[in-house]
Amino acid sequence: FNYYHLPITITRNYTLKYYDKNDTQYITKQNNFRFYIAQIYGEARIILFAPKEEKYLYPTKDKKISKLNYWKLHHWEDILNKGENKSISDKRTQYLDKFPKFNKAKYIEIILHPGNMLYIPYGWWYTSLASTENIRITASSRSLFSW
Repeated sequence: FNYYHLPITITRNYTLKYYDKNDTQYITKQNNFRFYIAQIYGEARIILFAPKEEKYLYPTKDKKISKLNYWKLHHWEDILNKGENKSISDKRTQYLDKFPKFNKAKYIEIILHPGNMLYIPYGWWYTSLASTENIRITASSRSLFSW
């Protein structure tokens, strides 16, 4: 990872994380100047929202995470698309009534396989779903040039 950090890096953080199948993460704002995710084992789905989409994500007061659960909505849509349970439609509608602006949000979906690395720019929002059991390394850093 040192290759991907800027010269004169003053802080570096690395985290190795294990996720069970279907583990999810809140929609989180990326507040590090350099932030990478390296997929070591398994498969993960990452959803990215550009900074201009923040107004549709219902951030908390500190603007670090979103009050909205993207994966709950996505799960309900999958069920509805399969035609398995029509009562889910009511739950989805009630949930979207709480977050009406979310329908306007645009995002990018990325699937990470072992050996893939993803750079998430500063200020972007992201969330993830473990499609299978998986292991990821996250790396973040700041350099003297970050400010």
